[in-house]
Amino acid sequence: MRQTLFFVLVCCQLLLSCDPKIAQQDAIVTGKKSGFLIGNEGNFQWGNASLSLYDNIENKLYKDIYKSTNNKDLGDVLQSVSYFNNAYYLVVNHSSKIEAIDAQNYKSLFSITGLISPRYFVAINPNKAYVSDMQANGIYVLNLNEKSVQKIIPLQGWNEQLLVVGNKLFVCNKNTHNLYIIDTQTDRVTDSILVAKGANSICVDANQKIWLACGGNLTNYPGYLFQIDPETKDILKQFKFKVNEAPNAVQYEPSNNMVYYLNGGLFQLSVDDSALTTLPIISKKNANLYAFKIIDQQLLLSDVKDFVQASEIGIYTLQGNLIQSFTGGINASSFCKLIN
Repeated sequence: MRQTLFFVLVCCQLLLSCDPKIAQQDAIVTGKKSGFLIGNEGNFQWGNASLSLYDNIENKLYKDIYKSTNNKDLGDVLQSVSYFNNAYYLVVNHSSKIEAIDAQNYKSLFSITGLISPRYFVAINPNKAYVSDMQANGIYVLNLNEKSVQKIIPLQGWNEQLLVVGNKLFVCNKNTHNLYIIDTQTDRVTDSILVAKGANSICVDANQKIWLACGGNLTNYPGYLFQIDPETKDILKQFKFKVNEAPNAVQYEPSNNMVYYLNGGLFQLSVDDSALTTLPIISKKNANLYAFKIIDQQLLLSDVKDFVQASEIGIYTLQGNLIQSFTGGINASSFCKLIN
């Protein structure tokens, strides 16, 4: 009797471990060629961060592919998603880690721990990457071969988006009025550029000029958008916002030579313009526009609503015309092009 009961229990465990839904999802998402990943923060301290995949050939969303593929939860607050060298790097902020997954089948490759509150990842070669952090008072240097933190470059305050131009790493810092520069050969902070308070996002245009968004704050400091020469460190253009405005998520699109940014609504600015427009190409209306990304000359934009319910994702033309929309995950905050 005991042997029979034991046999039944073992069979049940085997059946549970071979969840047919998980196996089916693996078969579906493996080898997708066209579309994008969506990083969903989830709710802070709920541990419900997720990764979705949108196939723009099928026009179909596959939700929570990390969990369905790896049979485990991703963690708490998925801050950003980046691609490098046949892997996607998922920066899980409140879980203090980075999860690397295979770009072909989304299976977990390895985790990097020992971080405090990581934000953004950028690799400069197959062996080395940098990660910003909002609480570590420094920039992490990762050894990708050893899958570990090699060292930390001291840099006080909340460090945010990163950009590599040549041998320089430009670091946004939300607590100061500076854009910091790190030499990627020596891993030392070598200089800073006085900008405005709250640098949060950064990109580079076709002429290798940097565009930087500074959010200021809602009471004392106005937001700014800057164009900067990374070689001379000169500020070429600066656009001042009202004190209660907060530009962020700046990106550049080469096909029309435009810079896009969020400021309640979504705005565009030609790199040749000398003044800001007051008319967004996508109005805020009753939406809570939170993040956007330009992929394949289309605008991907998330409305996170009340930060609790599922986000609404819109796909738009570069002129702001809606192509289609769908319901995504909770607090969709990052997009990454599928690369296979």
